[in-house]
Amino acid sequence: HTAYRRQRQMCIRDRYKNRHDVLIEALKPLGDICEISGEHAGVHILLTFKNGQKERNLIEKAKKADIRVYGLSDYRIRKDEKEKATILLGYANMREEDIKEAVAILNQCWRK
Repeated sequence: HTAYRRQRQMCIRDRYKNRHDVLIEALKPLGDICEISGEHAGVHILLTFKNGQKERNLIEKAKKADIRVYGLSDYRIRKDEKEKATILLGYANMREEDIKEAVAILNQCWRK
């Protein structure tokens, strides 16, 4: 029973690691407009935009493309308009093909 549980946990970790790696690779073309962080912890990635876009606009553009992303400001106690727009991407429940497709769409809509 314990060996089965350990094996199952390893499979899940491998699945998340693969999804993580696919996401990081897919995000590389966005490197000119945002910085990637949080890639060494959990099943989320942070994108901090360096091109002056507003967080709400980025979220709205993604929503129009039928992709759900979250703004980091939703998790802050103090809101500061001077903070750079930071988007939280989760990938735990996505297939690798869907991750690639979603990031390609985000790349297009966030550059408009």
